[in-house]
Amino acid sequence: MGITGLLPFVKNACRKGNILELRGKSVAIDVSCLLHRGLTGCMDKIHMGEETKSYINYVDKYVKELLAMGCHVVMVFDGRPLPAKKGTNDDRREQREKRKEQAEMLLAKGKEREARDTYRLATSISTEIVQKTIEFFRKLPNVDIVVAPYEADAQLAYLMESKLVDAVITEDSDLIVFGCEMIYFKWQSATGECSVYQKCNLKKCFTGELGGDKFDFSKFRRICILSGCDYLQSGLPGVGLSTAAKFFSLTSIKDLRTVLRKVPSYLKNPKLKEHVTEEFIRSFARAENTFKHQIVFDPRERCHKPLTPYPTSGGDGGLDCDDLDVIDLESPTPSPAEISTKFVYAGTPSTQRIAIRLALGNPSDGNSIDDRFLLTQPIPDWSVWAMKYESKGTSIEKIRKKKDEEATQCGGAFKLDSPSVVRRVKVPKKAEIEEEDDIVKQFMADIEKEKQALLKKRKNAPQTDYNAENVLKKYTEEPPVKKTRVEESLISPLLSHQNSAPENSKYFAKKTEILENDPPKRKNPFRCPAFVKPTPKIEEIAEIPKKTTILAALEDNVVETTTSYRFVGFKSAGLRRKSKN
Repeated sequence: MGITGLLPFVKNACRKGNILELRGKSVAIDVSCLLHRGLTGCMDKIHMGEETKSYINYVDKYVKELLAMGCHVVMVFDGRPLPAKKGTNDDRREQREKRKEQAEMLLAKGKEREARDTYRLATSISTEIVQKTIEFFRKLPNVDIVVAPYEADAQLAYLMESKLVDAVITEDSDLIVFGCEMIYFKWQSATGECSVYQKCNLKKCFTGELGGDKFDFSKFRRICILSGCDYLQSGLPGVGLSTAAKFFSLTSIKDLRTVLRKVPSYLKNPKLKEHVTEEFIRSFARAENTFKHQIVFDPRERCHKPLTPYPTSGGDGGLDCDDLDVIDLESPTPSPAEISTKFVYAGTPSTQRIAIRLALGNPSDGNSIDDRFLLTQPIPDWSVWAMKYESKGTSIEKIRKKKDEEATQCGGAFKLDSPSVVRRVKVPKKAEIEEEDDIVKQFMADIEKEKQALLKKRKNAPQTDYNAENVLKKYTEEPPVKKTRVEESLISPLLSHQNSAPENSKYFAKKTEILENDPPKRKNPFRCPAFVKPTPKIEEIAEIPKKTTILAALEDNVVETTTSYRFVGFKSAGLRRKSKN
């Protein structure tokens, strides 16, 4: 499974991580990898006819851990056999059959332990195992089931490329060649440790003509194919990843037929010349097209489509030699169906009805009435099958960007209109004005409205114009004069006894008296003068001759209090904390 030695080859693009990094995100799982590992421990029981669900429990352990972290899990299963992988699948099937025969022979001899070990080596995922697994997980909340049209690798890469998931968990290194952005390998459930691959760091794995700004992913894909993959059975002997990288660093030719014929001379290995045949070049081109154009399922559009759009010409050098034979050269835009007939080895797109049935886990050759798995109605918003679905990571990123934009506007406190923006209220004019007076009135009304609109205050404008003149005027104006007033209701009974007061009456003198013992006026609004208030001085007024009038009796022994202030300096107008000595 996968390309030999690919993970060590791209170690500079990987880092040590933890599965907790995926908290609250949408994650796709390659269920086939988990089933293979889960079946290894119970394949002997399955071959011996014993009932077991240990493989389901093994997968459930990983799914529950992701759900506990608030993740949305998309479980992706392998679908039908891929035509381009027919030779590889046939060889693997033959090896499994041989091991089963060996296990049966060992069991017949009474060697049960050796037989069980041999059965484990013949691990295979049957349709029954897949259906039991789907039946167990399909009704769990925040868990989606998607069965790929062909291989799960291409389907996982499409979900990642379309931003339907934020990361992929797998053990198959082929997913790197499909162009997946972020992959979590070697997840240890006990500790959560894993190896995190990021496509953006792939250029760090190369130097010279292949690394840095000169990095080309199409060259990297050809390096992997030349070193040997599942889609190219007949690879070149003695050519691994390092040798293939060395070859492509020596050439910038893009035409596939031309560049492959230079392999023996550039690598200085004449023996390779007999292996670089026309059939090898054709197989190489088909392997490259399978990585680029394998059929996948789009859960939003409910249809099959290629991983990347089909090419309309052979200008990229990636087509095999007969690709243009099936395309009508007189047609400016060949139809996708017309082009797809030349890429049948990468999968054939089905009708929408069959595509949905396959994606849900139903067989394509059966009757739809007998389908076991149907689409849940109504479709929940968290499901990848929802029309307006977006991954959790995408939603979080949108919220974060929105908050950042709001924070950049006036420090995030409030938003002010630009000084050049004046908000006006547009009032539609009357459709018809019959009389001349109405025309004049309407004209004058429009002028007045425009005038008022120009004078209208902008949004969040202050109620007071705090310029220097208004501030000084407010804080330097004279304080109101304090006067002593006597209510008329108190003196009216007294006035009834005597209509006129004596000329030297102190009572009426105090009525209009202006208090002159106020603190000095404050001229500077930003500095507060400090005063020391001494003890009041009490002065006795000379005794007034006694009179028989009631007013004269009230004015006996009048005491007048005078307060004076002594200027000692200035102190700050703000608050000052008392210091503790």
